[in-house]
Amino acid sequence: MKWIARLFLSLVLCFITLYCKAQKIGLVLSGGGADGLSHIGVLKALEEEHIPVHYICGSSIGALLSAFYASGYRAEDLEKLVKSYFFEGLAKGKIPLKYNYLIKHTEDYGAWFSLKIDLSEGTLKNIPSTLINSSPIDFYLMEVFSPIALKSKYHFDSLPIPLRIVASDVEQKKIQVFKSGSLQDAVRSSITYPFYIRPIAPNGHLLFDGGLYNNFPVALMQREFNPDIIIGSNTTEKNIKPDDENIYSQMRTFLTQSLDSSHLLSNVFVIQLQSEAGTFNLNNISALIDSGYVAAKRTLSVLKNKFTINAIPDTLNVKKIDAYKSLDMTSIPQIDSVHFNGFTSAQIKFLTRHLGLNQLPVSYPKFRKRYFRLLNDDFLRYTYPKIKSEIHTTHLNITGKIQRPFQIEPGAIISNKPITETFLGVRYLHFGTYRFSAYANGYFGKLTSGAHVKVRIEPPSGISWFFEPSFTYGSWDYYNSSALFYDFQKPSYLLQLDRFVNLKIGAPISNQSHISAHWTYSDWESRYYNTDDFKKTDTADLSKFLFQQIQTEFSNQTLNRKMYSNEGQLFKLRLRACKGIESYLPGNQSLSKTPSDSIHNLWFQFKYTGERYFKTFTWFRLGLFSELLVSNQPFFKNYKSSLLAAPAFQPTPESQTLFISDFRAFNYASLGLKAIFNPHATFDLRTEIYIFQPYQSIINKNNTAELSKPFLYRSITATAALVYNSPIGPASLGLNYYEKQTQPFSLFFHLGFILFNSKSLD
Repeated sequence: MKWIARLFLSLVLCFITLYCKAQKIGLVLSGGGADGLSHIGVLKALEEEHIPVHYICGSSIGALLSAFYASGYRAEDLEKLVKSYFFEGLAKGKIPLKYNYLIKHTEDYGAWFSLKIDLSEGTLKNIPSTLINSSPIDFYLMEVFSPIALKSKYHFDSLPIPLRIVASDVEQKKIQVFKSGSLQDAVRSSITYPFYIRPIAPNGHLLFDGGLYNNFPVALMQREFNPDIIIGSNTTEKNIKPDDENIYSQMRTFLTQSLDSSHLLSNVFVIQLQSEAGTFNLNNISALIDSGYVAAKRTLSVLKNKFTINAIPDTLNVKKIDAYKSLDMTSIPQIDSVHFNGFTSAQIKFLTRHLGLNQLPVSYPKFRKRYFRLLNDDFLRYTYPKIKSEIHTTHLNITGKIQRPFQIEPGAIISNKPITETFLGVRYLHFGTYRFSAYANGYFGKLTSGAHVKVRIEPPSGISWFFEPSFTYGSWDYYNSSALFYDFQKPSYLLQLDRFVNLKIGAPISNQSHISAHWTYSDWESRYYNTDDFKKTDTADLSKFLFQQIQTEFSNQTLNRKMYSNEGQLFKLRLRACKGIESYLPGNQSLSKTPSDSIHNLWFQFKYTGERYFKTFTWFRLGLFSELLVSNQPFFKNYKSSLLAAPAFQPTPESQTLFISDFRAFNYASLGLKAIFNPHATFDLRTEIYIFQPYQSIINKNNTAELSKPFLYRSITATAALVYNSPIGPASLGLNYYEKQTQPFSLFFHLGFILFNSKSLD
């Protein structure tokens, strides 16, 4: 039996000798923006060929992928991540819909964009310095890399694969090499492409994209780890050619260091990848990964012929990888201390209560839910959270800056119909012991002109409630805006004036839902003829309604756009009670010649609106719409005034600019179906059809309003439109259909948001 033991020992020693003499391999991933996603194909090829990676370093996008790979993620995991809508949203600075904090969402108006201004700063400082909002990325990096850094005790050599990350210190004109400390800071610094994402200063100096000074850190790999073989995955061409019409290609050429392969050592094998996608183009990720895989396969065949590669898996490291890969924020169960940077003491006090951090320790899940409030906060320019854990203690540091106090919001509607509007909104923000915002806007056009002024006050409270008084003035001219380019029939003379004060108080129920209560006092006025046969010298009938109403509203919303949504959902309930006095002054053509006043006793109205979108295929989405309105609203003095006061069903953009009697009723139900073809992120081909079913239609009997028999009439409206969601707003060309109209089809083009100030009787 002794000879068997000797034989076994000899085999073990031979195996250990062979293993110890195995070639150590270092992997270098270059920068390159979206092109750098082809590195995932290289990683896939390495895994398929059973070529181990003993050390890894990267720059820019290569730093991000290197950090993931060093932390236990495999090529399959990375491919799944970068192909997700979540990753695409992060790359564009968008907050995932499920994290939207609805209580921070103010009403939608017609602004194309918002200019944020601080009068105490110079002109250049008021120019936006970054293209996207970095806060969603910052929070994601914190959640992913904080538990990993904690487990490695903040030493990158203790990761499953030892790691180095390169960033650029532009102040000191040198590279910054991260080998320890915050893994979140290291990755965030290296991916900070100038003018695209906000820089951070973890060492007191602003750090930018690693590719500025060292886009392909092969020499760093050699110096830090001295591996036997270096495999470099590179997207940077030796001579980068800028495009004279593409500012980002010019920036990339100016900012990125090119590769000179003549200085590389003989143990360096470069996998040269194609550089075709562009810096920020994420439209064809699969092709990028495939191109990296094919290029790696070619180079690795040469490598394996020249060197003996140990393909025996390291069992201990496999277990280590699995342990790191399973890490999440459950390893950091609570926050014990908090520190804010960049805020005044009053602002810190407000934020502490706002985030529920006034009583520590606090569980991380509770903090996480509240932190999403900051991501949606109009009062903050940016926030950068960082968690560091020591023995039995977890510290949270939030660095940020408040938003510039003044905002100017211009906009317009340009259309083939006479509804062209100009819009201007102005907002002022004050952030101190409490938060205060003042807002005013104006619409100026043929269809509607008016103004809206409101003040919003947010006391320092953990429940984020607010109080908002407002005043709205609006005039609507359905006569002059109806018949220039398209004519349903000779339009009726309909003018509306709406002046009302509203007091609103609201509070969140969850991040996506809130409840509000309103009190409204309104002076509502309509001028109209009860016949289409009138002259300019005739005087119109005048109906005035002076009323008060109270209402409560519940809303849950995750829609992704102000108009033409194709993702998310809306669920809204409203209960309203109203009473007032109607005054009627007849015109010279009115059948009734006697002015009158009528008291309308308390009536109630309940309204439900639902909308939801389903993604069935990559390029196709289905939307469902439903609405129900139930009320005991009384008739007004005559048929026309009753119609004007009746709730309107206006599901399409053009219908919101029209007065169509067939789509008005005191009680109705409606259903809608939307088929949305989405060949590109910014283009939609939409077809929508809606059925409007009144319980009893409002009919005209000798100029008096009456109700029809139940379910006697119904109407259908539909639209088919091509929509381009431009940076300033939607541009749409569509064909609309309105059943039972003299000319049921309408061609409608518009650029800008078909959104207006609310009406008191909406």
